Amino acid sequence: MENFIKLIREKDKEITSSDMNKELKNFEKILEKLEVEHTQIKEDISTIDYLLDLIEKYPIEVESKNDVLNDKNTSKKWLKELESTFEKFHLMHSDKVSNDDIEYLKTEKSKLLAEKSRLEKEHKNLHDLIAKTTIQLMEVREAVCKILSKGHSISDVGEKLMEHFGKKIDNEFSYGSGRRKIIRFLEDTFLINKIQSKGIFEILEKSKILNFKLELPKNNILFQNKDLASYANGYIPLVSNWYINS
Repeated sequence: MENFIKLIREKDKEITSSDMNKELKNFEKILEKLEVEHTQIKEDISTIDYLLDLIEKYPIEVESKNDVLNDKNTSKKWLKELESTFEKFHLMHSDKVSNDDIEYLKTEKSKLLAEKSRLEKEHKNLHDLIAKTTIQLMEVREAVCKILSKGHSISDVGEKLMEHFGKKIDNEFSYGSGRRKIIRFLEDTFLINKIQSKGIFEILEKSKILNFKLELPKNNILFQNKDLASYANGYIPLVSNWYINS
């Protein structure tokens, strides 16, 4: 990623819009995968905490061990199986639990603590990596936006949109029609082609400068103006608008 940032800053390099958009998409995919993995690890840590809570009524002392499950699929299956088993132990009266049961719980608790320790370290590393990747991706988007718009930053383009449309694009309730209106404005304002204007639009949308929202109507206007029978089966009408955050 850093190499690409240096590349697009070099004046003697010719990079097409297609090249830039391809690189941007590659970086965005990397970030998306990191975020998916980050979320999964958080869920696994929550599951482990739940499992440990289920057996906390049993006085089990365990030694710290390093036996962890490095295979994600195996770990996921193991946690799922433990959840069913531990819930049964949680509902059992302590007098019904045998010495063999206690030994089993001791072994599994030790493995759970080791796995939690490993996941917490991985979670922190991923969190740091996501933060760094996000910053680098923002730099790439900024550099690409300047090339596509002939020297204008993302904030510059956002200000132009705000000056022309205001904070909300009036009378544009559809995603597609509002998108086309914005892209045409970018073409006319920066004297660029449709490929360049589409690239800028995608950068603005992913940078949250442009935001398409679905909202409940204020004061139930749609309910007042239309037959309520048309909203049967729990359907609630929504209003959609394009907003500009600059």
